[in-house]
Amino acid sequence: MGDASRPQDPPETTSEPHFYKLGEAARIIGVAPSAVRYWQAEFAAFVRPTRTRAGQHVFSRRDVRALGLIRHLLHVEGQTAREARERLPGLMEAEDAAAEGRVAAEQGLLDLDLAAPPARVAPAGPSPAEIDALAERIALLEREREALRDRANASERHRELMQAKLTDVTQERDNARSRRDAVEQELAAARSRLAEARGCLDETRHALREFLDAVESEEG
Repeated sequence: MGDASRPQDPPETTSEPHFYKLGEAARIIGVAPSAVRYWQAEFAAFVRPTRTRAGQHVFSRRDVRALGLIRHLLHVEGQTAREARERLPGLMEAEDAAAEGRVAAEQGLLDLDLAAPPARVAPAGPSPAEIDALAERIALLEREREALRDRANASERHRELMQAKLTDVTQERDNARSRRDAVEQELAAARSRLAEARGCLDETRHALREFLDAVESEEG
């Protein structure tokens, strides 16, 4: 059985194209086209695309196999580019031998089946590259979910903090209103006492004036 963590090898049957465009090669190995461009420059000794008359780079089956090995070494085994360059010659030699064996075996099967009616081919399941891409996508979504959960928790804590501050401010406002009402009541009482004192003072002045008038009348 093959390693499920490695991208799918490009088909070796004669019904498949011998060269692949950049997007096709990237889709086969399960990476972005920008990664293929970077690896093309970083591993130029192993990935040598051909330029068409239109100036477009196309990748051979061997180029695609090399890109698949590069992806496996960097993304799955976690090796550095230098370590990958050191291992690639031996791995490519083994891949070339395996590819030749597959082509020979498939050609033999085709020769045997020339007279047989075409068999119904079951739909292919997801390729290892597609599985890898899906797993990476799931991991990315899980990280985004955790980040969103952390943001939601932080927002909830901030909301609770602001709610506590609002409660404190509301309590201070209510206390200030109560104090204001008490001061107004004291002020009203003081004004009432002041009015009573003024009334008493007026009565005293009036009585004193009447007394003085009476005294002046008696003396006259």
